[in-house]
Amino acid sequence: MLCLALGRGVRRDGMLDSIARRPATHPDRFRAAVDCGNNSSGRDASEVPGALGFQPGGYVAFGNGPIYPAFWPRGGREFAVLNFAELAEPTWLGNRPGLRFTKFLWIADPGFEKGDVLVRSVPGSPSSAFGHYEKSPVPEMFFTVPSDAGGYVYFSSPGCYAFQIDGLHFSTEFIVEVR
Repeated sequence: MLCLALGRGVRRDGMLDSIARRPATHPDRFRAAVDCGNNSSGRDASEVPGALGFQPGGYVAFGNGPIYPAFWPRGGREFAVLNFAELAEPTWLGNRPGLRFTKFLWIADPGFEKGDVLVRSVPGSPSSAFGHYEKSPVPEMFFTVPSDAGGYVYFSSPGCYAFQIDGLHFSTEFIVEVR
């Protein structure tokens, strides 16, 4: 299992370009999740097959793979729930009231050894973005496996956030509730 980094730049060539042209999941698919009753279930990142460097009781991995978002949930480890008031404020972005963030790591299944990945918000979700410390947030995140570390996901308000993860041969979603 590989930990992945948020791409430093936006690549729009080759396979990644074909992934970016794939339409985002229609918001009707997530209408049942508006109350976040269908948010993604999680498991300790150390239990994901092939995961390296994760200690039990730390990060929790969510979704069905082959790329898993991993973060520290609030209010229990079995669901993708964050508390908006407990999320950090990105002071380096200046006057951006209400914007909060947390660190996400991205884990790849052992069989997913190499490839481009796109992560984006599903239309109809509250506003979100991706980034790194002292960098302006961007609406989509591109990275290539293998890579290292992770990045920040920014949330604009409490709500139910649906994200889509696309690779050349897969598309999957996960839902995070921000209370």
